[in-house]
Amino acid sequence: MQTAAESNLPFMSIFSFNRRAGILSPIEKPVFNQQISQALIRLIDKRQSFHRLAERLIAVADQAYPLRQMETVEQASDLLLGLPLPREYKSIASYYKAFCLKRRGQFDGARAMFERVADEETTRYKARAIIALGSIAFDSGDLPSSKSL
Repeated sequence: MQTAAESNLPFMSIFSFNRRAGILSPIEKPVFNQQISQALIRLIDKRQSFHRLAERLIAVADQAYPLRQMETVEQASDLLLGLPLPREYKSIASYYKAFCLKRRGQFDGARAMFERVADEETTRYKARAIIALGSIAFDSGDLPSSKSL
């Protein structure tokens, strides 16, 4: 709490009620610009860290799934779903989560998740999700649907 307050002090002093909007002294402008630059750099670094973590979690799930270590796959997908990531990463997490549901026999939930992944435009797991939909149709005894996918 104190750290957040300290990091916002420069903004509070610049935008205090005692000053008129838009008027910064020549000394304050470079300091203000530097503070904005530092805040943007921290934000970008945090975002890149999340992306690196997501790629590692995806690699863990990619390696654990063929070994049928479904607990590891589910933990990786749950972590991915909980991180503030772009839609593509969430889609990959849903793909692996759907496999966990399928493994437990929850075909309807798995089918819905695979369909969402298959409907995504930019996911690299789109083809895999379509194949998984065919697998679910076959496993649940819906042979006509499995042939049409």
